Amino acid sequence: MVLIDASGVPGLVSERPVSPVVSPVKRSGGAVPVSDRSSVPGVGRLGEVVSERSEFRRVWARADGQFEAEVSPVPVAFRSAGGGFELIDSTVRVDPSRSGWLVSGANSWGVEFGPSDKGMVLRTRSGRVMSSRPMLFGGYAPSGVVTPVVDPDDASVVWYRDVWDGVDLRYTVSAVSVAEDVVLTKRPLVSARVEFEVSGRGVGSGVAHRHRQPGSGRRGGWHRERARR
Repeated sequence: MVLIDASGVPGLVSERPVSPVVSPVKRSGGAVPVSDRSSVPGVGRLGEVVSERSEFRRVWARADGQFEAEVSPVPVAFRSAGGGFELIDSTVRVDPSRSGWLVSGANSWGVEFGPSDKGMVLRTRSGRVMSSRPMLFGGYAPSGVVTPVVDPDDASVVWYRDVWDGVDLRYTVSAVSVAEDVVLTKRPLVSARVEFEVSGRGVGSGVAHRHRQPGSGRRGGWHRERARR
């Protein structure tokens, strides 16, 4: 598996799971603007105080007059062009402007998934662009051009099915990274490695891919690949 850190130079990173810490918040002053009350779950919560939102925190107004802060170890919002904090949306949807392409939701960076001969393209707000596309498996080129599809059970996951016979590619979008997995749906006859063409400013000289064996939750070993410029 490759984790591509979208916050700067692509690299291998680990993301901690989201475990929100909730604590009371005292606030003085007049009336506080509150977001749509009907769409916010939580006992005693009236709605989110959007003006108090930050990269790692959301604040809720409560029916008892108190305020409640929910703090996350990973980003939940990003600063938009307008200066405020907008909630991160890691789901992927069809790009209406390009046939066969998918695009991620709101964030300070974005990722696009095109047909397999175009591959994945990651763009940051600072102008960095990184792309990755499958090239070889055991020395063989892909079987044909594969169109990416969104996982029906998880809209943050994108699949390229049967890029090679018995080989799928899976991408998982999170708040801070894109994870790339090679998934084997058949046991290969011989040991082989998957090679990708990786390009873009700041891309390192090597990436790693972890293979999942078919019909098992066990993962195989790491295979070090040479990234092509």
